[in-house]
Amino acid sequence: MADGASLEILCFRLGGILWGIEADRVDRIARPEEVLEGSVVDLTRAIGMAARDDAAGRRLVLRLGSARAILSVDEVLDLVPLSPNNLAALPPLIARALPDHRIWAVGKMGDEILLLLDVATVCGADAPAKDLAGSKEG
Repeated sequence: MADGASLEILCFRLGGILWGIEADRVDRIARPEEVLEGSVVDLTRAIGMAARDDAAGRRLVLRLGSARAILSVDEVLDLVPLSPNNLAALPPLIARALPDHRIWAVGKMGDEILLLLDVATVCGADAPAKDLAGSKEG
C-alpha cells in the first residue's frame, strides 16, 4: 500500500462487531439463496462467536489470486475510504491470542472500532501479512 493512499474498505457487521475488508478483494455481494461455488468460511466459529443463521444475511465472495472464499455476514454496510494513518496494528496481547493473522489492523469508524480482515488468511492463501507504515511489533 502506498504511503498516504486511501484504502477503499467494505464495512459489514457480523455478530454485532464492525468488520472491514479491502473492497478490491470482494468479487461481489451475494444473497443467501444464491448458489455459489467456493469454500465457505465460518468466521463466527473461527473467532469463537456463537453460531449464526446463514439464511438471514448476505455473503461476500472474496478473492486473492486464484484463491476464493465465501464469507457469510449479518449486514453489509458501506464502502468507506480509510487512510493508512487512521489504522493501527493489533495490540501485541490481542495479536498473540489469535491463532492466525486474520485481523491485520484496527481502525475507527465514528465511535466504533473497525477490525480489518486479512483476505489471504480468510481465503486460505499463503501471502505476506500486511505491513502498516510506522507500526512496530513488540
